[in-house]
Amino acid sequence: MATFSELGIDFPLFAADVDEAASWEPTGTCEICSEERAGFQIGIGDCVEVTCTTCGTATPTPADNRPAPCVQCEADMLLGRNVEETHGCWTCLRAGAWSSTKDTEAGMVTPAHASLGKTHGLPSPATIVGGSPTIAGWPASVPDENGWSAAVIPSDVLRDLVGSPNYITWQGERWLFHCRRPMIYVGLWGKRDFTSSASDGDGRSFANASAKLPEDVWEYLSDRGGDGAILVYMFECSACGDHRGHWDTD
Repeated sequence: MATFSELGIDFPLFAADVDEAASWEPTGTCEICSEERAGFQIGIGDCVEVTCTTCGTATPTPADNRPAPCVQCEADMLLGRNVEETHGCWTCLRAGAWSSTKDTEAGMVTPAHASLGKTHGLPSPATIVGGSPTIAGWPASVPDENGWSAAVIPSDVLRDLVGSPNYITWQGERWLFHCRRPMIYVGLWGKRDFTSSASDGDGRSFANASAKLPEDVWEYLSDRGGDGAILVYMFECSACGDHRGHWDTD
């Protein structure tokens, strides 16, 4: 298969083959712009951007036509139709005309969170770096009454993330960060990938260090990424080139 870049499609945060992208549809008529263009099936957690009738702010509204508050004035907004399970083209996704919720190591990021510049947050304590609380390398908000803290991340960074495809997993995605930016998803790795990428050729140790793959699980990892019951989802930092990942099983 080809990557999005090889198809002339601009998704800087997704460098894996297109067959690893969730809900990929090579053809279809976009529900947003009515153009015939490759894209994805709009699904659960996706939003379509509308203009708030009260304050004039562009605000994401749920694709399933549920009401949601404007990100600026909090007036209730409604899309006016249910567009779930319709086709949304890739250019509209990149432009923010529609967008997709992401699960990340810093907490869930809905399109509304992206506009507000923060994640939904996590219940676990933040890490203290230089005397300040952080989550996945980002400043952490003051915990709410339930003990949850959000990662405070610039809106343009999060909009780029929710304007990217989701990747297919067994148990759920977990987008990673490095050097204060979202990492690039580079795809499913197997033993051969870890061994060839390890500076000393020790793929087992590299998989443990980068993706926290237990050494006893290494034996069950296939040579080729995507084969077998153990899947490792790998990311690369666009700033320093480091690799990180996570793994799961069916």
